[in-house]
Amino acid sequence: MMKSIPAICLLPLIFASCGDADKTSGKEEQTLLAKGQEEFNKAKIEAEKVKQGAEEAMAPMIEWTRKAAEKGHKDAQIALSGLYYFGRNELPRQAEKAKEWFEKAAAQGWIEARYYLGRMYAEGDGVKRDMDEALRQWSIAAQGGIAEAQYQLGLFYIQGKETFEQGIYWLKQAANGTVADASLALGKIYANGLGPIQPQKQEAAKWYRQAAEYGNKQGQFIYGLMCMEGAGTAKDEKQGFSYIQLAAGQDYLPAVHQLIRCYKEGIGTPVDEDKARAWEQRAQELEARQPE
Repeated sequence: MMKSIPAICLLPLIFASCGDADKTSGKEEQTLLAKGQEEFNKAKIEAEKVKQGAEEAMAPMIEWTRKAAEKGHKDAQIALSGLYYFGRNELPRQAEKAKEWFEKAAAQGWIEARYYLGRMYAEGDGVKRDMDEALRQWSIAAQGGIAEAQYQLGLFYIQGKETFEQGIYWLKQAANGTVADASLALGKIYANGLGPIQPQKQEAAKWYRQAAEYGNKQGQFIYGLMCMEGAGTAKDEKQGFSYIQLAAGQDYLPAVHQLIRCYKEGIGTPVDEDKARAWEQRAQELEARQPE
């Protein structure tokens, strides 16, 4: 299972997060990088214009970024790889070029590039699909502390009997690195049992709660139900209601239906027919959006 990841390289954030060029040795190389820094500074000026809505600044921003990247400026390479990977207006998404610049940035120590390269190899995106190479890239990124890579390794390894424990290890690393889906996955594993792990309600509640605290709507819903039922945690209908309410606020339909029931029956909250009717209307709107 692959998940969509927030675009950490999208403008204007990528330019705001980039620092100065790395220190290098050799007069010629220093001169080249100094020129690259000048060009990248110009790219950041144009990026600020783009941020303010001046789309005509996009083309010069891309050009200055490319020039700096070709001179070995690491932050420019990071920016360019992101621009090609995600695409934007005048610059259509170009996976093969993104891979090229991810590799250059990775060679200069940008560990996050390893995660994206792993995704590209796993998905056959701009390159021939190669899970061995994907796992190699993710392993480097995971060991470097990239939580999303830890999550992908965890998902892959729990599928194998001999690698199951390794998978649990990486899922826990990712979960503690604030990857909500990793916390949710662990909650499901401990709730239902998987491989050598038998169902453990308290452990499941722990991970569902963590997913809920990270804002995961399914985690909020499930942990809310557990609180209401006293499953794996102390029974607390009021607290359960608060988590159900959070999930419903994210338009999670099962939570919306549960919230209606809470208002009608007074579960964790006083009976309120008006609020129940309002949420019934919201449920109808959400159901109407679902494909047949």
